[in-house]
Amino acid sequence: MTTRWKLIAAAALVLALGLLALTLAHWGWQWFGPQPVTIAPTPQDADDARRLADAHLFGSAATAAAPGVAAAATSLGDLRLLGIIVQHDGRGYALFRTPARGPLLIAVGQDVASGLKLEAIRPNGVTLIDSGVRRDLQLRPGVPTSVPTVPGDRPRVAAAPPGTASSCAPPPGFAGPVVRLNAELLGGTRQ
Repeated sequence: MTTRWKLIAAAALVLALGLLALTLAHWGWQWFGPQPVTIAPTPQDADDARRLADAHLFGSAATAAAPGVAAAATSLGDLRLLGIIVQHDGRGYALFRTPARGPLLIAVGQDVASGLKLEAIRPNGVTLIDSGVRRDLQLRPGVPTSVPTVPGDRPRVAAAPPGTASSCAPPPGFAGPVVRLNAELLGGTRQ
């Protein structure tokens, strides 16, 4: 019977030493181990125009110039329409470039510059209000927006000959937003 008690005592000693080792390891890690890292969640920005502008997809804007220089650069002669994002409900965005401020993404109803407001977006251009005067700016200058017709002449639909690239047209039944960009964007917005 003494051998049996010796085995029970040895097993109890091994169990006690194991529990002591686990306890020391746990509290040693709590006291001397690294602190847990908590990453604060970043709030999602609901303003799509600001997120697109902050992404600097077309380069970064130039630094702010003096007020006289900025006012001189906002004339329509210096303003270039690079692209438009049109939605079916009349909302959308226009991408402009000015020499002083660089690329600007402007939503309908916002000011492009002081005294110059984006009023409407069409699939082929935009309408700006320049100090109370309405001005149209075409996406592709020189491309006619409508074909003059002779009185009594009905409009005709032009069909592309077979084998030509007609991949630019949306597929039948497409109801999503139409995005048209100026070809200048393919080479960047360098001066």
